[in-house]
Amino acid sequence: MQNTRMTWGLMMRRLLINILLFPVFLGFAVEGDTATPPADDGVGGGDGGTGDDNKDDQGAGGNTPDPAKAEEGRRAALSDEQRAAEDQAKADVDKAKEGAPDAYEDFKLPDGMEAAKELVDDFKPLLKDELNLSQDKAQKLIDFYTQKVIPGMKARGIEVWNNELAARTKEIETDKEIGGDKIKQTGEAVNRVANTFLKPEESQEMMDYFKRFGDCKPFLKLLTRVSAAMKEDGMKMGGAGGENAPKSLADRIFS
Repeated sequence: MQNTRMTWGLMMRRLLINILLFPVFLGFAVEGDTATPPADDGVGGGDGGTGDDNKDDQGAGGNTPDPAKAEEGRRAALSDEQRAAEDQAKADVDKAKEGAPDAYEDFKLPDGMEAAKELVDDFKPLLKDELNLSQDKAQKLIDFYTQKVIPGMKARGIEVWNNELAARTKEIETDKEIGGDKIKQTGEAVNRVANTFLKPEESQEMMDYFKRFGDCKPFLKLLTRVSAAMKEDGMKMGGAGGENAPKSLADRIFS
């Protein structure tokens, strides 16, 4: 019984203490609430808004530069020449993406090669169907062939031809039967046969042929042997051309 009274007395003292101290604790709580605002947990709106709201405001407010405006500013800072160069480069890239047109326009050819137009026309199906080249690219290919490849092949062909003619002339000059110290006699024999059996215009035609295609050693030997056979048979060597017959053929070959 005594223990029960002691327990109730202890409980009453604690209750009294709590009642007395409650205003003090309440004062601390109110003071702490006014001094330190609660942390923003992102749920309440508040004047500052949430973190996401701030990000949205930053993007819309202009802190992050607009790509279109930035490009416009960059272009404005360029000179007229620089802008023109950029525009041309972009146009070239766009053209490079293009394929062959429905029909090519006439290609430009160098002076003196107008006769090759039909050949170029025959080349168009390859440019269009096989290579799928635009007008500009096809023109560049035509330019390369007409200005580089064909002249180079022509020059190389002329060089080879001239070398061949020089080799054939050397063979004639060093031949034991018609060349060497007999070269003058060979020239006279060629003239006698040509003047005997050819008219002046025919002799000129033969000379033009040799001029274009070079001397032929077997043919010169033939004329020389015919001349020797004519002498042995006592054939009169007056010649169809007489004294006025052209002698430039032998002169050109052996002089």
